[in-house]
Amino acid sequence: MPTISPGQLAFSALRYLPMPVLVLNSLETVVLANEAMGRMLGIIADDLDHDNAAAIIDHLREQTLGPSPSRTKQDVVVDVVISHKDIGKATFDSRYKAKEPKY
Repeated sequence: MPTISPGQLAFSALRYLPMPVLVLNSLETVVLANEAMGRMLGIIADDLDHDNAAAIIDHLREQTLGPSPSRTKQDVVVDVVISHKDIGKATFDSRYKAKEPKY
């Protein structure tokens, strides 16, 4: 049975989230865009099958926002960014000590 690395698992989870996700590297190049982001930007139609949607999302990979991104692109990036600090707060809230994960 093949094993799945933590990176592959995280990539799959991000790709199929119902919330739009756009991951950029330091050069503002698209590393990952999920189907929800494609629908939000109007690149993917709602009635498109999964294989065609994946091909369109792959087309976004390695595209840049450009030297002067439009206001819409700036808003999209700002709305999607989640800081590491905020993730830690949500995961390790002291009020929920009884519900800590067992791993």
